[in-house]
Amino acid sequence: MKQQKDHTNQRPININPFTDFGFKKVFGEEANKDILLHFLNDILENDLGQIVDLE
Repeated sequence: MKQQKDHTNQRPININPFTDFGFKKVFGEEANKDILLHFLNDILENDLGQIVDLE
């Protein structure tokens, strides 16, 4: 049986979204898809409507 790691005492990871790595980490992962959708809709302010899904 695998032992689970205890992550309760780990420090939070600070990622700078102004670097290439940080931007890709924040906006380029499937788990953060909702963050990318909100970001794109906020900066584009499209008259045709909002982006609702990404492929």
